[in-house]
Amino acid sequence: MNKPNEQAALLQKIREACFTLHELVLYLDTHPNNRKAFAMYKTYRKKCAELTAQYEEKYGPLTANGVTGDRWTWGNGPWPWQTGQHQEGGNCHVDV
Repeated sequence: MNKPNEQAALLQKIREACFTLHELVLYLDTHPNNRKAFAMYKTYRKKCAELTAQYEEKYGPLTANGVTGDRWTWGNGPWPWQTGQHQEGGNCHVDV
C-alpha cells in the first residue's frame, strides 16, 4: 500500500473509533450505570488514543493538542485537504 493510501486507511480507522467513542459518550450520558457500555467506552477511548498517536507519529498532529516536542509544529502541513485525504464530515475528535 502506498503512503497516501496508508495514511487514508489509518485516518479512516481513527474516524471510526472516535465516532464510536463519541456515540458511547452520548449513550452513557443517559445510561450511566451500564457496565457493558462503560467497558466499551474504555476500549474505544484507548483505541482512539492509540490510533491517533500512531497517525501523529507518522504524519504529524491531527489537532493542535497533538503537538509534542520542543517546538510548535501545528500547521506545518500538509493539511489533510492538501494531500487528498480529506473527506466530507472531517475527523471526529473527542478530547479524552
